[in-house]
Amino acid sequence: MSSDRANLVKAFSIFAKYQAQKKEKASKEHPDLPKPSAEQQAIIDAIGKGQSVKGSGQPGAGKTTNIFQIAREFPHLQICQITFNKKLKLEVRAKADKYNIPSLNSKSVHTYHSFAKTYYNEPLGHTDEGIRLILKEKREPAHGLGFDLVIFDEVQDMRELLCVFAMKILEDVKDYVGEYPQLMLLGDENQGVYEFLGSRAAFLTHAKQIFTTHQLVYHNPKTSFRLTRQMAEFFNRVLLGENRIVAVKDGPKVGIITQSKFTPVEWAIAWSIWRAKKEYNLRDDEIAILAPSLYNKSGMREKEQMIHKLENILVHHGHNVYYPTSDDSELDEKSMRGKITFCAYPSSKGCEWKYVCVIGVEGEYFDYFGKDLPLDKCPSAQYVAMSRASLKLVIVCNGTVPPYFKVPRSSLFSTSYSALEEGQKPIKDKSYSQEVQEKAGPVSVRRLCMYIPDKITEKLMEICADLFETIEEPGKTLKIKSNISIPKSYVKSNGDIVEYKLWEYVADKTGDAILHLFDLWVRHNTGSENDYQTYLEQKCNEIVDRGTHHKKLLKRHTVLEGQEEDDDDKVLDDSPERMPDFKLETLHDIIAATCILQHYEGNTISSPTVIDDYSWIPQAQAELAIGRLAEVIDIEIMQREITLDTEIQVDDDVLELVGRIDVLSGDDILEIKCTNELGLDAKLQIILYRELWTRNFPHLKKDYYLYNVKTGEKLQLIEDKKKLKQVLATLIDCYYDSQCGEHPSVTVENVHKHRKRVLG
Repeated sequence: MSSDRANLVKAFSIFAKYQAQKKEKASKEHPDLPKPSAEQQAIIDAIGKGQSVKGSGQPGAGKTTNIFQIAREFPHLQICQITFNKKLKLEVRAKADKYNIPSLNSKSVHTYHSFAKTYYNEPLGHTDEGIRLILKEKREPAHGLGFDLVIFDEVQDMRELLCVFAMKILEDVKDYVGEYPQLMLLGDENQGVYEFLGSRAAFLTHAKQIFTTHQLVYHNPKTSFRLTRQMAEFFNRVLLGENRIVAVKDGPKVGIITQSKFTPVEWAIAWSIWRAKKEYNLRDDEIAILAPSLYNKSGMREKEQMIHKLENILVHHGHNVYYPTSDDSELDEKSMRGKITFCAYPSSKGCEWKYVCVIGVEGEYFDYFGKDLPLDKCPSAQYVAMSRASLKLVIVCNGTVPPYFKVPRSSLFSTSYSALEEGQKPIKDKSYSQEVQEKAGPVSVRRLCMYIPDKITEKLMEICADLFETIEEPGKTLKIKSNISIPKSYVKSNGDIVEYKLWEYVADKTGDAILHLFDLWVRHNTGSENDYQTYLEQKCNEIVDRGTHHKKLLKRHTVLEGQEEDDDDKVLDDSPERMPDFKLETLHDIIAATCILQHYEGNTISSPTVIDDYSWIPQAQAELAIGRLAEVIDIEIMQREITLDTEIQVDDDVLELVGRIDVLSGDDILEIKCTNELGLDAKLQIILYRELWTRNFPHLKKDYYLYNVKTGEKLQLIEDKKKLKQVLATLIDCYYDSQCGEHPSVTVENVHKHRKRVLG
């Protein structure tokens, strides 16, 4: 028996050891959630009581973590979380997997648009147009909405369209399960950055009056788990004028970079980054540079040039940089890995970095980006940008002190925040006055088609519905990568070689590359020197011969952890390095030239210095694209890239409109796209190109077409002068007008009118 007992004890011992190892492995794979704070526990308790909750938290208040805690506490609940953007959606799904929370998955965590596509089987669900169709047709869900708890995040960024869609979701859940689900509305009224698109903080602040189907209990957590105490003091004392934020961790001083007689601002920022990297052992992808705009061609032009110089300095010194090709493009998370991120304020929403430098924190911001905003309140876009930092916040005040600062200038350099550089001047004593200092420059066709609020979008879609005739239906879609991987390596101090991978977003270059490739094909097939092709070749040689930056295409070093950085006082080497003449003869040549030219025109060098493989467009797909273009363009008479401008009288102002027509082919003017579908923005562009042409050449009648080389779809613009004038007038009114000051009661009234039309 003693032997049997010993074997049994041994067996239990082995089993216990196995269980302990299993538990340890699980804890590593699925770490425990942070223990709820008192504020978070109060929300958990409210959900446990069956209550619906409106939570208005501070930046970094742990809203997402709180959702995980709820899901863990009540595993029986079927939860649906709807986030505002794709990045946050993917982040929630990844963290849910990390914490082993199966109820939050690809079926339950969505953006408004992915929810529309998944549950309503709407092919255009990933666009606002798809959501409008669902509401207009009163579409029934294709799948049962069996949710117990529905969570809408970032409610302050809701628009009327999304709010009514949210109400429809709640109604469809009720129809399926027999009662309304519990409701959670989360957000922060100070973090709304999409007012120019029609979003309103009123959807959060007046949620009780809007979501009348639910009895909401309010919870307003003050604690921020992201911001440091030093940042919280800066926010409370300087930005808000009240103790609204409580932080739980210490950090370095908030830095303020001002003008300096001896040090350009871009170099002051660069040195601040290098010191922070060394002091806090930061990676490149833990650093961000945020600005009102990266590509603003009017107004704060000096700031734009400074930002480009900063990007050039960082790249020259071996840093990997992610620099989007437009202000309105959604950040590509894959391409951000391993890189310092540059982006416009709104694009930083939902992101977090250890080091954040915010450019444009000055009175002049209101002249160009906030003309209709109250001067005594920190603009939401700047508030969001400054709250992205989790360790070190640096602001650049290179003009007059912002009028919303709640402390005198003399108090800005206290123990919690100070100037970063010796010899920097105090912030200008000059008081800010809201006067535009320089005349606004030309407005591009692309800019006039951006930032259109929902109501205006609906109006334009109705008009455009009768303005286009389908000539060719969509066919086979080109299969071309959106991202490419770039293998890299560096040598550590011990001699070990560390290999890693960067990703680069290239979809924005593919369309231009295909058109340039078509130009080359035209040259080979006609035996003639195409003017635009010659220009492209000459321009690339000019850039390469200059050698200042683009010599890095052939030779580049990367500074990563484990390597010594260049000396801080290193001066850019502007000596030219002779390179062979750039000849556009192959597919790879064309793609390389596209990368060089696109970024040269934008004064950035990050992408061309990283990309060393120009093969992301397969030869077969390139040939298919050329074949498609050859069917719609007469190569014997075509002209490319024709720039036109005109002046349009608007009351007492003159709007200078400028645009560049892709192709003139005899009597046809074509706008070439390489996208999944031809949306409203493309239609508006060709309408504006027609306006430019008819104003410049009123006696030369043309036909106007939209052509999508990716799908083969072709649309023709119909000559309806009354509706075309209506489109132009609407776009101009939208450009000049702002509804940011709309009273909350108007928002409440409008959403209920819309709800009644859709839901009854």
